[in-house]
Amino acid sequence: MVFLTTKIMQRTALFVTFGGFVTSLINAFLPFWKTMNSDLNEMENWFSGLWHTCLYTEEVGIQCKAYDSVLGLPLELQISRWLVTVSIGTGGLGLLVVLPGLEGVEMCVEQPHLKRRFIILAGLLTWVSGLTSLAPVSLVAYSTLVDFFDEGLA
Repeated sequence: MVFLTTKIMQRTALFVTFGGFVTSLINAFLPFWKTMNSDLNEMENWFSGLWHTCLYTEEVGIQCKAYDSVLGLPLELQISRWLVTVSIGTGGLGLLVVLPGLEGVEMCVEQPHLKRRFIILAGLLTWVSGLTSLAPVSLVAYSTLVDFFDEGLA
């Protein structure tokens, strides 16, 4: 049986946290939150994201346009914008806070209780970042399913 050292565990957690932070950034700026096409014109596909909407046609390609007003957005997109921004902020702050607390980093060496507090704070920030990243995706997926199966919209 192989026992992992503290350094290997911390570096693995740092790598996974950084991967989550990068995927949150990608998730925030790609316009693939909702994909729509009309039955009348199958040559057009609409892609809707948090910050802009895009139209894909075979003749022109992809054309993107930012939303005109925040107030005109559906409520789930307004909430999702806020939650994704909080997720990116807490994830980035968690990555910065964890660095002094890592084993092998020569900061706060004479104060091991302070290193432990940095690790705990970074873990809490990462946990909050993960939850605030999961919530908007689930909210938009739920609203998409409700809109899809609502016969009053057709």
